[in-house]
Amino acid sequence: MEKGPIEFTIASIAFVALILGCNPSAPERIVRSDRQGDRYFQRTVNDYGGRPILRVTGEYTGKQPFKSYDTAVPWQTIDTDFYNIEFKNLTRNKIAFISKKVYQRKAQAAIGETADPIMALKEFTDFTLEPNPDFEPLEPQEVRKLINWVIHANNTLSDDVANIVFRIRHGAYEYTFNIFLNYHK
Repeated sequence: MEKGPIEFTIASIAFVALILGCNPSAPERIVRSDRQGDRYFQRTVNDYGGRPILRVTGEYTGKQPFKSYDTAVPWQTIDTDFYNIEFKNLTRNKIAFISKKVYQRKAQAAIGETADPIMALKEFTDFTLEPNPDFEPLEPQEVRKLINWVIHANNTLSDDVANIVFRIRHGAYEYTFNIFLNYHK
């Protein structure tokens, strides 16, 4: 019995879906246009066995905050970039946030003859000592979106980057990962 084009197409799609669905090492991809250049990112944090445990997505939202969310940042007088950050627990276990460190360039801290500013620790928060509702443990499969994260630079810098280093606990292990938020005047 000869198969027609419809049967061949259905069989091909089923075969491709089976192959892709059974490959645990295939990274999860979200197809989205990169509207903001270096201001959109998505990364996956893996456990020590290489299994994905946390997805972090960041998206630049503009030079002013969403109106329905409060912010203490004086964005009207200091040039500020706003981001939304989303954390998604990809596991069946809780993920606890332990700490956050923010490194940013300091224009005054040039080394020797180099005019490039060096990265300096600007903020450190230990969530075990200073609980923060934004960083309560993520329940299994929970998605948490943080609105109006900010980055701004000393007025002498036209571009900057915040290197934010997180420490988390998943099961009996701790993991460290970082994200970068870019600032442009």
